Amino acid sequence: MMEIERGYYDVIYERSSKLKKKLDFDETCAFILKSVFQVDAALINSLGDLVKKLLKLYYKGIELPPVLRRFIRKSLNTVNEKDIVEKILKGKEAFFDFLQEQWRIFLESFGGDLRKP
Repeated sequence: MMEIERGYYDVIYERSSKLKKKLDFDETCAFILKSVFQVDAALINSLGDLVKKLLKLYYKGIELPPVLRRFIRKSLNTVNEKDIVEKILKGKEAFFDFLQEQWRIFLESFGGDLRKP
């Protein structure tokens, strides 16, 4: 099953040809995230960090391949909001649904009821 689009193959090949060692699965995922998508999984330490990274990617029209989303999910085992992480890593639509819900909660915190009449 192909999980990374063919359009990334040349970039991955070019950047990996400079490596001096073979990478295991996790190292490969981390390498692709960092060198192709400019996402350093080691620097994602909170839900806020993850939201910022995903927002930047989606703003550029980029959606991470499922294999890399699973890697990030596994890497974030210390984050308390595991259910939210699981939800927003399902894809772009789920991510923006989450943001919309958070925006509604934020606005309602000012005392207004934003439900449609």
